[in-house]
Amino acid sequence: MDSSTHQRFEQSQYEWFVKLWSVFGIGLFLATWKLWTPQTEFPQIPFFGFLVSTPGWIDWLALGIAIAGLTGCVALQLPRDKNLTKSLMTTQAASGVFAISMMVLISLNQQRLQPWAYQFLFFATLIWRCKREQALPAMRWIVISIYVYSALSKLDYQFVHTVGDQMLSTSTRLIGVDSSKWPAEVKSFLILMFPTAELLIGVGLSIHSTRRLATFAAVSMHVALLLILGPTGLNHQYGVLVWNLFFVVQAILLFGLQTSAKGSARKTTGKNQANHINSFAKFITLFVVGFPMTQWVGICDHWPAWQVYSPSSSRAKLINQRSLGAWSIEALGVPIYPQGRFQFAVAVAIAKKQELDRPQIELQDQSNRFSGERNTVSLSRADQLARKADSFWLNTKARDLWYEN
Repeated sequence: MDSSTHQRFEQSQYEWFVKLWSVFGIGLFLATWKLWTPQTEFPQIPFFGFLVSTPGWIDWLALGIAIAGLTGCVALQLPRDKNLTKSLMTTQAASGVFAISMMVLISLNQQRLQPWAYQFLFFATLIWRCKREQALPAMRWIVISIYVYSALSKLDYQFVHTVGDQMLSTSTRLIGVDSSKWPAEVKSFLILMFPTAELLIGVGLSIHSTRRLATFAAVSMHVALLLILGPTGLNHQYGVLVWNLFFVVQAILLFGLQTSAKGSARKTTGKNQANHINSFAKFITLFVVGFPMTQWVGICDHWPAWQVYSPSSSRAKLINQRSLGAWSIEALGVPIYPQGRFQFAVAVAIAKKQELDRPQIELQDQSNRFSGERNTVSLSRADQLARKADSFWLNTKARDLWYEN
């Protein structure tokens, strides 16, 4: 395959990816639609205090614009002319509309920073601001970092003894085997194979010679996850399943089809490939790949650090009340944002709305990776709650909508 043919192939591949990315974005909105509306079934906690009085029509407007942006990405064409000002209404412009509206929606409710929403926001920004040869390498490195960080978060006591154990028992049940009475050591070893495989996939995707095998492994892993997490298994929420299905398509289009032109691709590796990534794409890539490293010093939240399916995250609960996590799934159809700060804010909002005199709120730190133990603090007095709220960098007050209904 000569250079010009390879470029046409990659352009077509990129256009297909952008359109399917948009379709899955619309699907994820539909699967989690309640989360994006100005609902009052579950407290909404903005990222910044000055947003608590934002009226609900802003949510509806931003949601409509976000979906319109994704629809535009499906219907419109990527510009072929180097002078982008000649084509204002293009897929790039539509992705920019989506990115801006998503930032508005997420800023109004921390729970909207779902892992898929975080990934889609940065992908939209890359499509908007970068050309194909700049956006594709950046997207690939972001996807690789998701696999690596997600795997590392599961090499953890809590995963082995909770979610991992559920996944193992469900996997064996699907093939007609009962693993409940297997020795604990055997089960732990097999459970740790899940994150080990995920880590190897991330590493394999980063090396050109192993990319084809890693792509096959990634597709196989996500198909298996769809069976384990789907209706025949653990029956997780639709948003989780749609995101996993997107990862199948993503692996094929971003990594698998790249190997079809590997003879020409070698010409764009090394120094030449580095030149394809402009400063903006480098900044986005470095931020998304580097930011999760700050999680263990209390800066990055668990989900932006790609800590998914891992129950070791910080948390809070309101004693003698229903589980906040179960309530979130029942009311919104999505898992609760796995962050002590957010769940503390939700508990305070519930206590305030129910006019509880001395609410008992239990706040737990992230668990120890090796022992699973947590530091726990119980709060009940108004001054204790106020001091704790002031200790967080981000807002812990619910939107006025919550109290008006």
